Amino acid sequence: MQKNTHIPFALFFAWASLAPTSNSQNLPAKPENIRVAFYNVENLFDTVDDPLTSDEEFTPAAAKEWTEARYQTKLERLARVVDGMQYPAFLGLAEVENHRVCADFINKTSLKKHRYKIVHFDSPDVRGIDVALLYQKKLFKVLNASTIRMDFPDELKGGLPDYTTRDVLVVEGVFQKKDTLHLLIAHFPSRSGGQKESEPKR
Repeated sequence: MQKNTHIPFALFFAWASLAPTSNSQNLPAKPENIRVAFYNVENLFDTVDDPLTSDEEFTPAAAKEWTEARYQTKLERLARVVDGMQYPAFLGLAEVENHRVCADFINKTSLKKHRYKIVHFDSPDVRGIDVALLYQKKLFKVLNASTIRMDFPDELKGGLPDYTTRDVLVVEGVFQKKDTLHLLIAHFPSRSGGQKESEPKR
């Protein structure tokens, strides 16, 4: 019997809670053992200035001196964390700049041997950071992917008429050729300004 399951990554999963234990080494890919994780990779920007977003600080000429070498080092360090998760079947990502950084993450690090695929859309965030989904294609087939735009009422925009945030990523697919999953990956606004004041935005 086919089952439909909804998994909102950002609400229920954090990578730290899914880190392997001494009893979880080399578990087979059975449904009860599938790892699902969400990882905020914290400003994963490439080194190219995108004129449509505010990413200038992550360029070689900026104060951060964000060079290709530093970018590659960050990718490798992030990959070591995913290695500690034992390469989850589904990995939701927050704070990725674009499709390129996701592709570099799965193709230029130790993740390459696990043959991850990417679902990503550019969102209207002013800094150009988005959410994305990495998934192991041997376990999951994407049927549909879309985004939900986060529109706020004027009283929550702080006087900024164009204020917005990252879109919510929605992915529908078939897991292990039998179960339909609906995955939601969200990165809501921070608590900047205070938890109570910012709560309506989440």
